[in-house]
Amino acid sequence: MKAGRELDALIAEKVMGWEFHANAGWYEPGMWETNTACRAAPCGVRGWRPSTRIQDAWQVVEKLMEKGWSCNIIYHDPGDCLCEFWGGKYGNKHWREIVNHQPSIPLAICLAALKAVE
Repeated sequence: MKAGRELDALIAEKVMGWEFHANAGWYEPGMWETNTACRAAPCGVRGWRPSTRIQDAWQVVEKLMEKGWSCNIIYHDPGDCLCEFWGGKYGNKHWREIVNHQPSIPLAICLAALKAVE
């Protein structure tokens, strides 16, 4: 899968656990329904692009670390980035290693994160 909106949407839904509201962007579950200020004026996460922006991709790493995953990111040279996630607290603790060689660190993070939560 290539970097872009489709991958970003999968990350928001499957990794971050966010909900999408067409007129306002991505929200944490229940935030849209309970926050009247958000319904009146968009305050969701717009322009969030974890597959291309490292600051957004790092939020993905932090989210998985909150769930018990460990992460290793290695940048060899342009076009050879590696991201591994292992561990996790989904039900019983289990160990798993996910490796991706991708052309950018944000893309490697996103693809590895999707595999980790499958």
